[in-house]
Amino acid sequence: MGFPTHRAGWYTPRWLDRLTFGIRAPSASEIRADLQHLERGDLVPDSDDWSVWFTVAEVDAPRSLVLHSTRHVLWPIRSVDFSWAFVIAPVGASRSRLLIRARSAYAPRSARWFVECVIGPGDFVNAGAMLRGIRARAEGRAPVAPAAAGALRVSQRSPSSR
Repeated sequence: MGFPTHRAGWYTPRWLDRLTFGIRAPSASEIRADLQHLERGDLVPDSDDWSVWFTVAEVDAPRSLVLHSTRHVLWPIRSVDFSWAFVIAPVGASRSRLLIRARSAYAPRSARWFVECVIGPGDFVNAGAMLRGIRARAEGRAPVAPAAAGALRVSQRSPSSR
């Protein structure tokens, strides 16, 4: 996952990416084997210019991934502490379920109306679309790309190296 010009995208429909975030590049149509390795401290871009990114806070492949950001600031918010957890939970012997949890703290508290009335519903729509996109790719409804030899791991570049 990550901004589509640097990683595989957010697995959301292209029309939704364009509408909500102005993202023109499509998400990958498959799960990219060359982008499956992340380590704690790696950066995952959420903008084309790397002005917004997540830091990998925890990773326990293939069971969980926790991303953290203080960069996702939108007016009227002045500061944010945001985490996004992805956990694969077993459901029976041969099935699993992907769960997402988002947590945020932000300032000023007077921006609560914006978070609850704008960001909350938008995240609900985006998260549902992302889960459906991941499911389709994981179930093989899209081709799986082979690992690229010597692939560049842009997730590990620091903002100062861009």
